[in-house]
Amino acid sequence: MSKRALVLGGGGTVGVAWETGLAAGLLEHGVNLGEADLFVGTSAGSVVSAQLAAGYDPRVVLELQRQMAAAGGAAPGQAVVTDPETSAKVFARWTSVEEVTVEVRRELGALALAARTIPEDGYVGMIAQVAGVMDWPDRRLLITAVQAETGDFQVWERGSAAPIDRAIASSCCVPGIFPPVTIGGKRYVDGGVRSGTNADLAEGHDVVVVVAPLGVRWSAQGRDSSAKEIAALQAAGARVEVILPDEAAEKAFGPNMMDASRIGPGAEAGYRQGVALAERLQAIWR
Repeated sequence: MSKRALVLGGGGTVGVAWETGLAAGLLEHGVNLGEADLFVGTSAGSVVSAQLAAGYDPRVVLELQRQMAAAGGAAPGQAVVTDPETSAKVFARWTSVEEVTVEVRRELGALALAARTIPEDGYVGMIAQVAGVMDWPDRRLLITAVQAETGDFQVWERGSAAPIDRAIASSCCVPGIFPPVTIGGKRYVDGGVRSGTNADLAEGHDVVVVVAPLGVRWSAQGRDSSAKEIAALQAAGARVEVILPDEAAEKAFGPNMMDASRIGPGAEAGYRQGVALAERLQAIWR
């Protein structure tokens, strides 16, 4: 039997909504991404991959997002930029390099550690509320992060030192916006600092579906790193299906992927795209 991996990439608050809608649309038309043998989650993708690995029905989560959008309420996880100067430095550095080396990751980590942000415990609680997953699921789930002080790549999974709420929060910790998360006495930031998808963690699987909410918004180095990961999987014999936001989704997202007012449009765009892609994905996923 083929081994299937689902890789969910980063994309902010709106990316969470779009990935949820996508999974719901696919499920309603016969493609259950929750049946994957391996889940790889980075940043926004860590939230949705944890939910799917835990057996949550994305249609139920989508309905909650719809209700929240209809009520006009702000969603947990919306960014509150309390240090715009440091945040600007982070993104200027992050997007200017040809390759995010360990040294660059260490620089970004140092900026994250120095930034003025909301309190760490409040941030972890906020992300835990968004995800709603209380413990590591039985299905294999890998959640990515980067150690702020050293720039080293970190992969959390069941049996590691990280409670799942802190693992997810560390993966979602956009440097300069959210506080680095303490796990085992060390501080961690967004797994997207290393790669927007970290798809290379799916090595050894026959079928890999890579979902990348940032799509064309990636910097050149971000696109290159993910493209290299995907090419390596294909060279090893995997069938890789890459899902990017379509034109309608890009319009629904707006310019700011952390804008909670875009959750509803983003989720609906994901749902429509999931419905449209279901027939194509059935051929490889089932």
